[in-house]
Amino acid sequence: MNHNRMYYLKKMFSMVKPYALSFYLGTFLYSTQNFTFPLIIGLLSRATLTGILEGEFIYVARGVFITILVLFGATVFVSLGLMLCLEAKAKAVMDLTRKLFRKFVEIDYEKASSGKSGEKLAAVNTDAKVATDMYHDKLTPLLTSALAVLFSTISLFIINFQLGLVAVGLGILAFFVQSRFTKPLLEIGTQGLEVNSKMLSRLWALFQGGVVLRTYDMQGSRLKAFGKDNENFKRLDFKRATISALQNMFTTAQGWLALLLTFTIGAILVSQGELDLPTLLMAPPLFQAIADNMSSIGREWADMQPSFAAAERIFSIIDADIRHSDVRKHKNFDGHALKIENLSFVYENDVEATLSNINLDISEGDLVVIVGESGSGKSTLLRALIGMYEKKTLGMTLGGIPFKKADLNAWRGMFAYVEQGYGLFNMSIRDNIAIGKLAGVDDAQIEQAARKAHAHEFIIRLKEGYNTFCGEGDTSISGGERQRVAIARALVKGAPILVFDEVASALDLESTKIIVDSIRSLRKKHTIIVTTHSPEIISDADVVVSMKAGTATQVHQLRH
Repeated sequence: MNHNRMYYLKKMFSMVKPYALSFYLGTFLYSTQNFTFPLIIGLLSRATLTGILEGEFIYVARGVFITILVLFGATVFVSLGLMLCLEAKAKAVMDLTRKLFRKFVEIDYEKASSGKSGEKLAAVNTDAKVATDMYHDKLTPLLTSALAVLFSTISLFIINFQLGLVAVGLGILAFFVQSRFTKPLLEIGTQGLEVNSKMLSRLWALFQGGVVLRTYDMQGSRLKAFGKDNENFKRLDFKRATISALQNMFTTAQGWLALLLTFTIGAILVSQGELDLPTLLMAPPLFQAIADNMSSIGREWADMQPSFAAAERIFSIIDADIRHSDVRKHKNFDGHALKIENLSFVYENDVEATLSNINLDISEGDLVVIVGESGSGKSTLLRALIGMYEKKTLGMTLGGIPFKKADLNAWRGMFAYVEQGYGLFNMSIRDNIAIGKLAGVDDAQIEQAARKAHAHEFIIRLKEGYNTFCGEGDTSISGGERQRVAIARALVKGAPILVFDEVASALDLESTKIIVDSIRSLRKKHTIIVTTHSPEIISDADVVVSMKAGTATQVHQLRH
């Protein structure tokens, strides 16, 4: 949905609402500098010239002393305002980033897993920073300029009505010219965010698929694609720099014009006796402040356009609906028997069904093996069973409670899931196992789970034991050992149903045997659902489901 800029301005400032007093007070104090300092300089010039003309140098000395005191006080207030404003901005940025991250966590898995990782990284990182720049880097200068124009105009009209009118006219002209840059800067800002998102996506793909890129000698093509994006980014940066140069050129020309008009009109007024010379010297700083700040208002408004574009990208994520049904209240299940009736599933924005009319009865304690070619829908079926897809139409019943009426967290709590890629985080083995249980777990429970997963023996042989880091890039433990750590994490959760996705794929014979032994020992106290092609696991199965093109073509009941 497209909204105007005021909508996103309000959305952004809703983030600083909890810190409103600090932000607005700080902004006001900081914003007075563009008026306060020119006024002080003007008063000093008037006092100095008056003292010189009258031959009373004590007035000059007193004016300088008072000016120094006033400048010191003004500097303190401006610095205090800057500190308050920056603190409020930092807190708002943190809240916005946290809100984005929470959205990615809470959003329906189907939505979260769609799209490009680089775009999500860009939203949390680049877009959030660009959008929140409007708090201080963009809007504060805008408010500073507006206050300077207001107070300087009032002061000039008090000095002389004609000078005030000329200054306002020149200021309006400056605002009009600078505001002409708004549209091109908005386009550049939007395109820049899109290019940055593409570059992050390519970088993410490089990290995730480094082996594949090198195996198939794709480095050159990827580098070429990245170079093209980089060239586009440079082109946009050049356009932005060109516009900025034009803005600065106009500001410089306008400044000289302001001084010329001040002294020309002021000289006429002095010659006519309508204005004295010391008072005239107050006018140039104020005249310049009005012209410069009117120009700045137009320039800052134009410079805010990339922030509006970033805000639109951010709030399209934050404002996205999360599907949660009000009738999902049932948390208590009568056992954990699982019944699947005419289960069909279509991914969002897809036309063809990934799963179609699947029927299956899984009794407590069953070992269910799902087999089928790659792309037959096995992993999608597992994720549907554990409640990752929040569509109410999924035909599943657990412990007598239909999926559409069950509390999602309670449903998911009945399953422990071990995915094909292990899913270990950048932390120690102990911490990786411990996150399987949100309520907390002690070392004894961690070790017990590791023993059941046949992981304890290899862990204690490691130099750091359970403190061994097993995250991204670590090579101290093998794929089979990682799989056993993932199984231990699933066991520490204490869920009655264990779900394994291709648990023995890409493992050597020894690792496969250990995983098979783990599953055989676990089935005594758990229902186990596993996708695999391991003959040893299939031979132990109570139910074998053959999948093809999203349909369960055969269901063999082999309960021992």
